[in-house]
Amino acid sequence: MKTTILVIGIVRNGEKILLRKKPDGSAPYKEPWYLFGAELSEQDLNPEEALKETLKKQAGIEIKPLKRLAWATETKPDQKGEDSFY
Repeated sequence: MKTTILVIGIVRNGEKILLRKKPDGSAPYKEPWYLFGAELSEQDLNPEEALKETLKKQAGIEIKPLKRLAWATETKPDQKGEDSFY
């Protein structure tokens, strides 16, 4: 089984939280709205830097990571339909 490490960020401005609209039918999750995130690779220095870089590319915004909230894991089919450990 493939292991994928994802970093998910809660981007907030006061009481507002920034979400993304996902294309219909995108795997592995069926939810239409989701938080921003980055997939870690061996080249990434740390989760915070990977998330900052991804948000700059995807949304054109710069963030200042404040704190890590939690770690979670799950097994779901990836975009190719293969089971992946997230």
